[in-house]
Amino acid sequence: MRRIRSVDRLDQSSGFVGRQAVSPFSSSDYRCRCTARAGAGSWAHTFLLVDHAGRKTSQRHSTAAMVLSYDPETQEAVICSVWGQDTDWIRNIRVRPALQVQIGRESFAPEQRFLSADESFAVAVEFRRRHPGRLRVLTQVLGWDDLRSDTAVRDFVRTRPFVAFRPAPRPEPPVG
Repeated sequence: MRRIRSVDRLDQSSGFVGRQAVSPFSSSDYRCRCTARAGAGSWAHTFLLVDHAGRKTSQRHSTAAMVLSYDPETQEAVICSVWGQDTDWIRNIRVRPALQVQIGRESFAPEQRFLSADESFAVAVEFRRRHPGRLRVLTQVLGWDDLRSDTAVRDFVRTRPFVAFRPAPRPEPPVG
């Protein structure tokens, strides 16, 4: 299967962003696209950018990902590591929490949590229900098995971490 190597060959309606190593988007390209589309209705919370520190070098890195679930009340966005548990960004945020998250025009210091298998399953099933076209393109482009059955989704979430980010509470100013 041929991997997507350039922005020109990406189906813009699919909303696909892959692992940094094969992603057609650079972080700066992602920032431009998100800022341009931030007010564009349903595109506003389609992608996010996670800034994280390398677990060995502490060097700052950025990873773009598709948002699978977004709660406007809590501003919690859920993403998944499509390439599995051993991707650098997942290993990095397990050691040091994410530094910054940008989603649309919003940017914040995040509070992060890894979802349980049941929570991940629920997010994946809801994404499948709400975005069947995006899921179909993702499965074809990334070479995943058909995710139309609940069994296939359970197998999928078992090997891929799902992470939720929301703005961290701001510290209370000192009284006095």
